[in-house]
Amino acid sequence: MIAIIGSGALFQYIRTVPKDYDLVGTYNEIREYAKKYNASYFFPINKGKSVKFCIDGFIYEAEIAYPGSSAEELLNLIKNDNETIVRMGFLTPSLNILYMLKMSHRFLRNSPHFLKTMDDIHKMRSHGAIIEECHEEFYKRRMVATYNYAHPVLEVSK
Repeated sequence: MIAIIGSGALFQYIRTVPKDYDLVGTYNEIREYAKKYNASYFFPINKGKSVKFCIDGFIYEAEIAYPGSSAEELLNLIKNDNETIVRMGFLTPSLNILYMLKMSHRFLRNSPHFLKTMDDIHKMRSHGAIIEECHEEFYKRRMVATYNYAHPVLEVSK
């Protein structure tokens, strides 16, 4: 089953209005979903790790859960979490999983969504969101996958 993440899932908890929908699923699941709802386009992005498509004017970005990928690990984490619910045909992760994902990319370089990400993080914290101890290792791996560039070292002299 496909999982919805990002602001589309966050709507369940803090009523943010999504500008697009972020999904995680296998390639076949995502392709069949796009086909079922007559996507106007469907193409790979992010070196084939994700696909982008449009249904009725709504943009979807879907991370593909390839065997051994971070996306597959995320999908399994969502499926095996006791707080995951099914909403509108999608697996919807717990607030804590959504918070962990949001935290894993909060400092993404050149992100046009920086302020929205920070606002979402503050709202999630006000609702009691935490990074659970059982998610710490995945959180660290997800940050490594997200920040695939070196951050500047600020503790150097002129």
